[in-house]
Amino acid sequence: MVERLKVLKRRDIARWMFTTLGAQQFTYSGASTAWKRAVKRSGVAGVHFHDIRAKALTDVDETRGIGQAQRMGGHSTQTQTSDYVRHKTARKTGATR
Repeated sequence: MVERLKVLKRRDIARWMFTTLGAQQFTYSGASTAWKRAVKRSGVAGVHFHDIRAKALTDVDETRGIGQAQRMGGHSTQTQTSDYVRHKTARKTGATR
């Protein structure tokens, strides 16, 4: 998405992918509140705001290593980061019917 936005070469694009209506960076609580509203409207149950963080840290760990994920997560130890990182691989299955 970031690359697609860069191609537009607009000057008024914010540095952040998700912004307030005023193109400002969300605070943690603001993003959490917006997430809760979106989940409620979607009707999808069991999805939590921290799931996004875990997914992001897992992706960074897989591509750039646990050290980079630790820095991104703002954790003081790699043990903290490893609590977020999910080393699970998807299993390919056939149709259920």
